[in-house]
Amino acid sequence: MAQEEVILDTNVFIAWLLFASSMGREILEVAEAGHFVLVLPEVVRREAEAVIARD
Repeated sequence: MAQEEVILDTNVFIAWLLFASSMGREILEVAEAGHFVLVLPEVVRREAEAVIARD
């Protein structure tokens, strides 16, 4: 059986990058434990870069 894939949205991705106690970190830990595969679409990466650049 294939693992489920979870797509991170921009808000979760930025929280994961910036805040140690964020839900994004918890999601990463669950993925690292092998419960699912994280997917980061290119569009989310680009949007996150734009948001970080303007702040």
